[in-house]
Amino acid sequence: INVHNPEHATALEVVAGGKLFQVVVDEAITGKAILDRGKLQRRVTIIPLDKIQPRRVTGSACNKAEEIAKKLDANAWPAIELVGFDEEVRAAMEYVFGASIIVDDSKAANQICDLTKTRTVTLDGDVYDPSGTISGGSKSSLGSTLSELSKLSEASKELSSNKDRLATVLKNLDQLKDKSVK
Repeated sequence: INVHNPEHATALEVVAGGKLFQVVVDEAITGKAILDRGKLQRRVTIIPLDKIQPRRVTGSACNKAEEIAKKLDANAWPAIELVGFDEEVRAAMEYVFGASIIVDDSKAANQICDLTKTRTVTLDGDVYDPSGTISGGSKSSLGSTLSELSKLSEASKELSSNKDRLATVLKNLDQLKDKSVK
């Protein structure tokens, strides 16, 4: 998972909730094998890609959300559009992020939830649920997991790039050494 904009990390972490720590596997049979023979130290929930039912905000709800947000000088995005991931795990990502809309204003989030019957989450992590509940409050540790994951991903890319550059420099150095010996 890669968060495109760190400003969205808290909201995305709230959207994902406990699903952020679930294990994605290719097939249900793999998940069963992990449970049967994995000698796990704690309980885990497994998301088998061949069985999981993705959840999606409807196109009409997205359009209505954008319309409401614009009227209130706010922005609204389907949560799934704010994260990057490998296409092979799309079903799992839609299961985790597909049913919510991220909104940068609480008044807009409330109205979008009421009018589209879609769960909305503000950038601060406050949740407006179609059932009528509103949750929020302390945000001390919210957003840190996805933010750290994004930093790790960027550091890995940078490391890979630096390794490639080093290989090129070493190759050039070897060529120069060969020329100087001749």
